[in-house]
Amino acid sequence: MAKGRLWTKEEIFILKQYYGILSAKKIAKMLNRSYYSVCSKAKRLGLKSDYPRGKIPKLLKPFIDKY
Repeated sequence: MAKGRLWTKEEIFILKQYYGILSAKKIAKMLNRSYYSVCSKAKRLGLKSDYPRGKIPKLLKPFIDKY
């Protein structure tokens, strides 16, 4: 049984869109969730991360830097 708050459809959408593009740490900060909860949910959804450590796509950088 889950102890924390439930994931909303919007949060799951964001996770699916950005997991593998951004680090799990950055996604956790964006969603106001723990790093562990992001990794755990991604694993349950079957998401794979090929995130190139330290490299954010140039098109996304202006939108993400505020987090």
